Amino acid sequence: MVNWLLLYSLGFLGCVLIQRRYRLGPVAFAFLFLLFNFNGWIVSNVATYPIEPGAGYFFSPFLLLVFLRASDEPIPTAAHQTVLGLVLALALAAIWYQGSALSFIFWLTFFLFWGVVNWKRWRLTVVGLAATMALCASRILPAALTWHLVARPQASNPALFGYWAFDDYVDALAVAHPFIPSQDWVVYNLYVSIFGLLAMIYLAVWAPF
Repeated sequence: MVNWLLLYSLGFLGCVLIQRRYRLGPVAFAFLFLLFNFNGWIVSNVATYPIEPGAGYFFSPFLLLVFLRASDEPIPTAAHQTVLGLVLALALAAIWYQGSALSFIFWLTFFLFWGVVNWKRWRLTVVGLAATMALCASRILPAALTWHLVARPQASNPALFGYWAFDDYVDALAVAHPFIPSQDWVVYNLYVSIFGLLAMIYLAVWAPF
């Protein structure tokens, strides 16, 4: 519980840093705060796994802040890109060593796509990914080297391979499902309500233009 509260406080600090950098008003900050702290994924993980495998999620605002900072400025200098890449690696390593494998994979996947789209900032991507792998090697390498030695009967479970169709993804965002901790839906739950989903679509697709 103490660890949850400490990391929750750290996540709140990250949200405040985003608010200060982009001068978010009370309504915008309230939306950010509610979306970050009360979406279906983190709520169901906190309720299901009290021994904090999802607590690394609260480092996410710092990752988001670095990505935003790297994207909304002119192409940073080589030294600045190196520093930003190292900060990203530290945040990703913090998530990994907290035991939050899903959050780590989500952010690492986003990092890869971001690096492709922002190819002119290639130094940040290379430094960030290389430093992340180096920092996390003590856990990644043993798993990689022994992967073929471990039986995985659960690997045949289709629920472990992501959302089955696009409407399942939308359903995960917009529909509140009964909470059953033993079901795989805990992993895929992204509930923000239909109003939250529409607000995100508006802010991401319409508002910037």
